Amino acid sequence: ITIHGVGVLLPIEGGVDSKKCCRMLRDDLLPVLDWFCPDGDCVFVRDGAPVHASVEARRWMGDCHISVSEWSPQSPDLNIAEGIWRMVRVGLAGDVGSIAAGSGLVRRLQSLWRGIGVEGVRELCCS
Repeated sequence: ITIHGVGVLLPIEGGVDSKKCCRMLRDDLLPVLDWFCPDGDCVFVRDGAPVHASVEARRWMGDCHISVSEWSPQSPDLNIAEGIWRMVRVGLAGDVGSIAAGSGLVRRLQSLWRGIGVEGVRELCCS
């Protein structure tokens, strides 16, 4: 999630360990950073997930020169991601009975995610 939009929402199968986290950062985060932050002026906000704080993930981010900021657990109400997910939950609430689990749910979540757009993100940033 950046001030320029929400990026891509990708499904994750299974749990995430530090190796999988680094693979996802390499394969999924770097292209988004290249797109949204071509000058390299982005900051990755670490949300306290253990895999984000792992030695491997910290080393990878350092090697890739990714600026990192720790998210304060005392300020969850300021987390833009929480507002984005709230918008997705509201959009999904009316569809619960009509969406099958699996790929239908993933497609609907991705559609809602894309529908937030730049204005939705900026509205949350300014609220």
